[in-house]
Amino acid sequence: MTRSNAPVDVTPLDVTSIDVMMIGHFAKDQVIVDGRAQTVPGGGVYYGSVALRRLGASVAVVTRLHPDDFPLLDELKREGVQVFAAPAPQTSGIANYYRSDDMERRVCQPLGFAGPFAASEIPALPARVYAIVSIMAGEVDLPLLELLAKRGPVALDVQGFVRVRDGSDLVFRHWPGMEQGLSLVTYLKVDRAEAELLTGQTDLQAAARQLSDYGPREIVLTQSAGVTVWADGQIYQAPFTPRTLAGRTGRGDTCFASYLGWRLRASPEEAVRVAAVVTTSKQETPGPWRGTLADLRTDTPQGGTSETGGSMQDTNSVQEPIPEQEASGTDDPLKQIRSYLPISDELATAGQPAAEQFGAIKDAGYQVVINLAMPTSTHALPNEADIVAELGMDYIHIPVVWKNPTPADLERFFAAMDSHQGQKVFVHCGMNMRVSSFILLYRVIRQGVPLETARQALSKIWEPDTTWQWFIEHSLARYKPDK
Repeated sequence: MTRSNAPVDVTPLDVTSIDVMMIGHFAKDQVIVDGRAQTVPGGGVYYGSVALRRLGASVAVVTRLHPDDFPLLDELKREGVQVFAAPAPQTSGIANYYRSDDMERRVCQPLGFAGPFAASEIPALPARVYAIVSIMAGEVDLPLLELLAKRGPVALDVQGFVRVRDGSDLVFRHWPGMEQGLSLVTYLKVDRAEAELLTGQTDLQAAARQLSDYGPREIVLTQSAGVTVWADGQIYQAPFTPRTLAGRTGRGDTCFASYLGWRLRASPEEAVRVAAVVTTSKQETPGPWRGTLADLRTDTPQGGTSETGGSMQDTNSVQEPIPEQEASGTDDPLKQIRSYLPISDELATAGQPAAEQFGAIKDAGYQVVINLAMPTSTHALPNEADIVAELGMDYIHIPVVWKNPTPADLERFFAAMDSHQGQKVFVHCGMNMRVSSFILLYRVIRQGVPLETARQALSKIWEPDTTWQWFIEHSLARYKPDK
């Protein structure tokens, strides 16, 4: 096949590794309901990568599409997805025909095909899981599957090997290399029809057991009623309970991605539960799932409590809680800053300073200000960058979503701190909660400070809630497996 010489579109990388690398065609689909057509983005890399990012995973997408459609990838980049896009003669797409009185059933027809991936198009970026989420056969061949399996665990949606273009139709055919291919897979996703095609079994649990004999450690089976997972010889199930099917397209992609993302941090049982909640929500609204970790705790019985210590009623907030500010009882102007806590002679942390307090920060000899708060955080200053610059200090803004801190956020913070070693650095967010957590990780991972020593500073600010405690533990395990 002739390959275009047009440049590959690559999002600049600021991470050294990621949680999930997704390989598959980004699609330009048509959804036709009762004869009314709408062109929409689609494909497993689209629905899956957004869901993964919303769950806090770091994600890279490797895809192929026509260069004219590269701007469609900006939506993924805005979500924080690292994108590697190779030019193709055309963009893949599928026409999905529905009737409004039966959104469960659809007829699919191919609209385009972006061609097979080459091994050279896979970036040399380590990932915890390599997810092959192709939309039709021919995107990924067995040699490429073997290459990815040598790099790490492979997750595979079997639709990309059994859904075959046949003229103007998409038909299901047996995967000729199934036995060898499945032996390379750790996480396998199939729907009810695919499971029956590959095994001859109509019972999902029996089909899962049979597929596991080929080598996959965990089998994710989806159907209209819910998700079933076979893992470690056990069956786990959770229902889908959408109030509407307006967002039916992308259901399986969302379920598989959310299972993988949560499986990296929790048991199969917990991952099934989260996948079902995410997929239920996704089916009610067209497009990818754009919820938050707070939504999961709100929508599930094992949700826990909010960061304010109360019930789940306040967990949709994306801001740090605002404890009452205590008077400092000192003339030191820095100690007048909300939640101020010096770490060393060269490093201090705090909540959001008032505009007039940046002068005191400058007078204390600080050369760099790093802000981890969102622009919408309580007390945020819209002109903070200008204030800091006018005082002659460097300003770095790394906005961290309160309910969704990510490894990419931490990598950017590490890079900022590393590049300003030897300078006095002042780091703040809204209430020093984001910052105190990031500083703990920086001190332990980058500076070798004992964990218990670093925790002493953290505990002076707050006791992290479940979101942040998981983020701290996950980050320590990723960088310091012995911690």
